[in-house]
Amino acid sequence: MSWERTRLSTDGAAAYYRGDEARMMFAKEHLELIETTHFHLFITPVIVLTVGHLFLMSAWSRRWKGVVVTSAFAYAALDVAKPWLVRYVAADFGLLAPVNSALFGATMLLCILVPLYEIWFLKVDVTTRPH
Repeated sequence: MSWERTRLSTDGAAAYYRGDEARMMFAKEHLELIETTHFHLFITPVIVLTVGHLFLMSAWSRRWKGVVVTSAFAYAALDVAKPWLVRYVAADFGLLAPVNSALFGATMLLCILVPLYEIWFLKVDVTTRPH
């Protein structure tokens, strides 16, 4: 959906949230932003919590696990704040659209693919692994 609405570009995000007279797009009103924020504030942390817990059971070091899971929650928070920043602060925050989407997507993929790889392909000697 983001691709269709903004083309994942700074200008596209600014036009989508702030409006664009040339393309006959109206600026998003605060009630529309509240509705979007309400949904994302509920579902996004639940998804990050679920995949984050799976990732925390991986064989990666405690430090990297913390970095990845913290990053995922930070990108989720930016994803929720992005429409408000673009609409009411500055159109330049439209840069968050492609950058944050790419970073959030990559982090979520990492949280999903690492545990799947370790479950299916990683061979660990359970007798030598600390409990």
